[in-house]
Amino acid sequence: MGKFRYEVGIEKLDHATSEVSVMQEDLVALQPQLVVAANKVQKMVTKVEKESADVAEVSVLHILYLL
Repeated sequence: MGKFRYEVGIEKLDHATSEVSVMQEDLVALQPQLVVAANKVQKMVTKVEKESADVAEVSVLHILYLL
């Protein structure tokens, strides 16, 4: 009984090792796409921050105009 559980445990570890290897290969293959996506996100964040600052400035000017 103990030997069987040991062998099943070893099989599960072998399977997990092969799955991790596949995931590592996938991650390496996707790395260029992840870099491109990260750059796009950074550009978008910069654009949104600028637009938010512009809107805030217009809002302040509008409030000052109303005073």
